[in-house]
Amino acid sequence: MNKARLYRGLGRTAHGGAAAARARRGAAPSALAVSAWAIFALALSALPGCYGRHDNPPPEAREIPRNGGSFRMAQSSPGHLDPACLDDVYEATLVNQLFDGLLSFDANLNVVPCLAESWQISRDGTVYTFHLKHGVLFHDGSEVTADDFVYSFTRVFDLDPQLTNLAREYLRHIQGTEEYAAKKVPRITGLEPISPYELRITLERPYASFLAVLAMEMSRVVPKGYIERVGSETFSRSPIGCGPFRLATWEPGSRIVLTAFENYHLGRAHLDSLVFELPSDDARDYAVTGFLKHRLDAAVVPEGRLQMFQRLPTARVLTRQELSLTFFGLNLQRPPCDNVRVRRAFAMAIDRARLAVVSGEKLVLPTGIIPPGMPGYAPELRLLPYDPVGARKLLADAGYGPGKRKLSTIVHTTSNESETGRRIYDEIARQLAEVGIELRTEYMGWLEFDRHLRAFELQCFSLTWVADIPDPDSFLFPLFYTGGPANFVYYDNPAVNDLLKQGRRVRSTLERWEIYRDAERRILEDASVVPLFHPQSVIAVQDGIRDFNITPMGVGNLAMEHVWLQAPARERTR
Repeated sequence: MNKARLYRGLGRTAHGGAAAARARRGAAPSALAVSAWAIFALALSALPGCYGRHDNPPPEAREIPRNGGSFRMAQSSPGHLDPACLDDVYEATLVNQLFDGLLSFDANLNVVPCLAESWQISRDGTVYTFHLKHGVLFHDGSEVTADDFVYSFTRVFDLDPQLTNLAREYLRHIQGTEEYAAKKVPRITGLEPISPYELRITLERPYASFLAVLAMEMSRVVPKGYIERVGSETFSRSPIGCGPFRLATWEPGSRIVLTAFENYHLGRAHLDSLVFELPSDDARDYAVTGFLKHRLDAAVVPEGRLQMFQRLPTARVLTRQELSLTFFGLNLQRPPCDNVRVRRAFAMAIDRARLAVVSGEKLVLPTGIIPPGMPGYAPELRLLPYDPVGARKLLADAGYGPGKRKLSTIVHTTSNESETGRRIYDEIARQLAEVGIELRTEYMGWLEFDRHLRAFELQCFSLTWVADIPDPDSFLFPLFYTGGPANFVYYDNPAVNDLLKQGRRVRSTLERWEIYRDAERRILEDASVVPLFHPQSVIAVQDGIRDFNITPMGVGNLAMEHVWLQAPARERTR
């Protein structure tokens, strides 16, 4: 699922949802490539956070980078490292170091060249012709060609649909993918290697977000010859890409070590290696302990610990608003959430301003589903209002309340067991109880939670969705289109389906935004999800770490090829 990057429950992480590619040192994109993103870039530049490649850099950016040294951080274990099957932010962090694609995003999420030097788009918006760099090598020394891209996109439709469902959703716009997936034709007609360094992609119909799709992790190129020799299962555990780092060792449950790829097409990374420790217990607590002991170079700051980290004399704290949303999902096939009046009462009983107070943190409260900085975002409030009196009336109209039937307990499932998360859940339960809704929270480990979520077994759950691409389509279509790859609430609204399909086809930017706002309004009225807040990426790094930056895509989008150590040989406490 996106993925969205499924974030682990309330306050941090899974992939949508999958997300965008890291910032690159590419040439300036063509006017065609960037025109669709102009409004987005302007909106994003107003958000708080660390600097982007077009901003005024901090003082250390003027220093001459030093080469050498190892960078250490900790995270939860990935399931695999196959871009086509990318499933969460932990896999994304690693995939972004191992693989490159035709295009990428810069620090402000503008589409820029990566393996494609240039491209043209036909007037009708359906034919894309890419001119590839010559001499780009995979980690095994073989050259990247157009055939590898055709193979990479085709194998998405060869692998198990349960593993590649989100990648399929984005790449199905290519002409002939449905016929190929149904085994009616021997090849995807919309993929054509014109020469070793020229690739033509033809779409079934115009898709405004297609360049962004080609910049996301799931569109990274993989080596045809290597995978045909070893098979996809071996590849997922021993991957070969053409990114700035290559896999050196993978000790499941212990660590993953990546080393700099000497022949990287954009120049060797400054660091010699990246070490990702993979604790079996809570990775957040493990990372905090390791960071405080100066054994780790970076750590995601847990909820409720920001002020402590800001007081550390040898650390810097970086923040950036994410293109993400933390929300409650209400399964429309699990009573009493199948009743729209109950769902609307649930939404109207929650006072988000009070949640911000209880959390003790600065929460960015939502106006709808689409996050600030996302194209199509509007500051006008579209949420159902906080209205306890109205919520009680809705429950009474549904046949519940004093003198009527008792509403059954709603079971809320989450993988977030942080202190802040528990405070927020307790406050939500208290607010719901005031209108006659009993909420019971159950905690699960991430893997168990993810398994139940994908089996559509959860009555009510909390989740953070992170965009795969900076476009409202990556939020609304996977989550709310009937049968969408992340429609975990069984939402089904034909009018919304029509709007989401229309939004994918329309090429006028302003018309698209109006379409998505209309769909968003209808979705909120149906109350299958209850937005809570928009998370921020908050990461602490040790003093002496240079050019470590985060983008609105979060921790999964780190560009570690830019990072360097002010003192590569410094000692670490172990």
